[in-house]
Amino acid sequence: MFKSCRAAVLFAAAAFAGANPSFAEEDTLLVVQNGVSESLKFDLAALDALPQHSFDTSTQWTEGTIAFSGPALKDILDAAQISQVEHPTVRLIAANQYEVTLEDRLLEDDVPIVATRLNGQTFGVRDKGPLWVVFPYNLNSSYQTEGVYAASIWQLVEIKIVH
Repeated sequence: MFKSCRAAVLFAAAAFAGANPSFAEEDTLLVVQNGVSESLKFDLAALDALPQHSFDTSTQWTEGTIAFSGPALKDILDAAQISQVEHPTVRLIAANQYEVTLEDRLLEDDVPIVATRLNGQTFGVRDKGPLWVVFPYNLNSSYQTEGVYAASIWQLVEIKIVH
């Protein structure tokens, strides 16, 4: 967790300094604690190595339609072997310590995604990055609920699996 918090602080410092924060692929962006073994750390290359999904949607936090892309949250959880945990609870944690428990009904095979790119480009803290859990909000009204909006956590740095 220390490394993920350190990375978040570096991204925040760059953003507040007016820089366009970029990150090296070897920087840990996400830590997944699966509740069974040691935590799994993902850098950009590891996230990019997972199957990628994309969709265009608007959000209540941005203007216009944006092309979001990145791995499905389910693929990240599968890589962390959460199937070893009986009746897992998934907690998503942001850099500012905002935390939400993901409702089981919201986890589908390809939705939500953990966006690593907006309109094909990596993005920094100022743009709700470098990782943002997003749903295809425009697809249907089931993605326009308070539960979905609460789970749409930006500046994601950690996932905890508990049972």
